[in-house]
Amino acid sequence: MSTDAIIKDVQSLTISSGIVEVYELQVSQDPDQFIYFTNAYYDDTTSTKIKLRDREGGNTIREYHVIPASLTGLEFKAGGPLPQPKLKIANVLRTADTTSLAGALGTAKYEDILGFKFYRRRTLKKYLYNVDTSSDPATEFASDMYYLDRIDSENPQEVTFTLVSPFDLSGVTLPRRTIIGNMCPWEYQGAGDHLNNWEKKGGCTWNQEGKIHVNGAEHRAFVNRDDEYIVPSTLSFTDDPGSGTRTLDKYYQTDATNLTKVSYGGSTAVIGTTDDANRWQAATAATTNPADNSTDWKRVRIFSNYSMANEIFVYIESKYNSYVLDGQIETISISNGGSGYTSVPDVTISAPGIGTTNGVQATGTALVEAQAVTGIVIDEPGHGYVDDETVTVSFSGGGGSSAAATNPTVVTRIWQARKEGQTGTDLNKRAQPGFNAYWTRGDVCGKRITSCKMRFGYNPIQTLSYDAQSANFTAGKQLTGGTSGATATIVSDTDAGSTGTLTLSNITGTFQNNETITDDNSSPGSATVNGTAGGAVTSKGKVALRTLDTTIGLPHGGFPTARRMGGN
Repeated sequence: MSTDAIIKDVQSLTISSGIVEVYELQVSQDPDQFIYFTNAYYDDTTSTKIKLRDREGGNTIREYHVIPASLTGLEFKAGGPLPQPKLKIANVLRTADTTSLAGALGTAKYEDILGFKFYRRRTLKKYLYNVDTSSDPATEFASDMYYLDRIDSENPQEVTFTLVSPFDLSGVTLPRRTIIGNMCPWEYQGAGDHLNNWEKKGGCTWNQEGKIHVNGAEHRAFVNRDDEYIVPSTLSFTDDPGSGTRTLDKYYQTDATNLTKVSYGGSTAVIGTTDDANRWQAATAATTNPADNSTDWKRVRIFSNYSMANEIFVYIESKYNSYVLDGQIETISISNGGSGYTSVPDVTISAPGIGTTNGVQATGTALVEAQAVTGIVIDEPGHGYVDDETVTVSFSGGGGSSAAATNPTVVTRIWQARKEGQTGTDLNKRAQPGFNAYWTRGDVCGKRITSCKMRFGYNPIQTLSYDAQSANFTAGKQLTGGTSGATATIVSDTDAGSTGTLTLSNITGTFQNNETITDDNSSPGSATVNGTAGGAVTSKGKVALRTLDTTIGLPHGGFPTARRMGGN
């Protein structure tokens, strides 16, 4: 970078050329990649783009795509904190290449580039490479460098980032860790129980399948990047009445209007009304109508088990995109290597329960050593398997016999659709869930203290069936087991006379079959437990964290960077 000539220009009585401002935003660290953009063409009449020699000089010439953007809040003051500028970039441009920010990110999301670098470069128009091809390094003002600290807002039209100076604490690289204000630096699930000890990194112990044990019972809690629970589509949602008092912890639904649907191939259409697209949970006995940023309501998203029989919906308003739970075969253990295998036997892994029309059958290749099967390499992990599904493995051929494998391990993960919708079973118009342009992980940490709370503070809601009812139960009252001493809050009661089903939250202990249960109403409800608690749903995150059993715990040392993190 050369500044002498440009300083002389600006110190003269008149500046003979206009000032040009261009931007460079890092979108990947490995490899190190940037997107180059500005607000205007070099020549509007011919759509000629601005060119400028690379910041490091040499033969690399950068071309700057025209992407609407603004940079504000750059003013420096003699005292007080360093400025934290706001970078606003158009979000409506969605190309498949680096001519848009979405295209440059590929399968990544905006949150994935937090902590990355942003450069502002300024020069006079006469020093652009379009005019001056001889200056090396480029003649320009000293460039400004910032780090992307957080996302202030995101909507279909634009995304706004807050930037911080490299002299500020946020973004400074310290030994083995990067500090970003109000953000967790640990790798999500980096110390989960699915990893060997030597593979673990950081302190996030959250299970890779969202499994958590509360009072000895296993539950699953899926939470997206916005700290919203992702719950089964099979749950019961009630149309919100629009007025009156709602039931605490109950699920409601409302319609969405004017969503822009993106079909396979990229065509779009505005949908006037999308029925029941908004899903909510009442965080209080609310009298207000469901709304984001309301203390009375918590938005939830829904998922379904993956099947090619189901349409996958994608919208410009991407938070409404479909979520699916997809199971794959990850490991198979050999229980008996057999003998006499002079060649590699064929391996057959049973298809998922939904079949090979709506799912994908896993495949594998046997490993043979000393005429015995020693392992199986998974070639195709399959799609559409479900948790706890019985999957069988058989061997044929190879000249040997008696090889056997234990039931394969099915791992299920939440995925969210992106880019384009999908429908039908034509594999040419289907992209299976995975790390590709059409899918992204749905259960992703938002890197906030609330992100930890929603997971490790998970407070399950369950159903409990009863019979021999002698007095009606009352919602909101505490339920107690006469034998077990277990307690819970009654969310609702589906009463069918002498039998029924209670929906419970804040459960402690385990209710026992055939014990008497009563509530603490002035006229206590009473019945007998019929079976055991089941039908785990989900709940809103509570302020107080639960004491979990020994099979799972909080991240090592409690919340990461807790002294710097603010709740939402």
